[in-house]
Amino acid sequence: SFLNPATITVRAASVAETTRFATATINLVLPAPPPNPVITADGFTNAASFRGASAEGGVSPGEIITIFGTNLGPAVPQTLQLDARGFVANRLGGTRVLFDGVPGIVLYASMNQINAQVPFEIAGKSSVKVTVESAGYDASDPVEMRVADTAPGMFSIDGIRAAALNQ
Repeated sequence: SFLNPATITVRAASVAETTRFATATINLVLPAPPPNPVITADGFTNAASFRGASAEGGVSPGEIITIFGTNLGPAVPQTLQLDARGFVANRLGGTRVLFDGVPGIVLYASMNQINAQVPFEIAGKSSVKVTVESAGYDASDPVEMRVADTAPGMFSIDGIRAAALNQ
């Protein structure tokens, strides 16, 4: 491992004929850092209705949201996992969503989409700064979102019929 670019020269000599040798110059360069996650206010939707969070008045405590962007999470999509306590984890595939520094629960993470639950701790605030952290990347620039008291949405089977079960 090296921390700075460097040039090294390698010399290889023949064991059979010690007067024969060759040299090569190798330039060692640092790999480009991975791109940071990128999110915008337009990429926030209610996960059930897919209505834009801005149109709904913002994000709401306890709401399940979908965030669309780039470099958000792992190349291979991952679905929710339980932590050591048996609760749904707030980190998935190295991805976290922070609301004024408070992690939301991450239900799904991929390169271009995250589904997360907004933490209840944002209740009573007028706005919140949201950032996405992804393993191996720096955090996204914060996006300021208004906080709505509620943001109801209905999951559907086909965009028309509700995905609901009445026993």
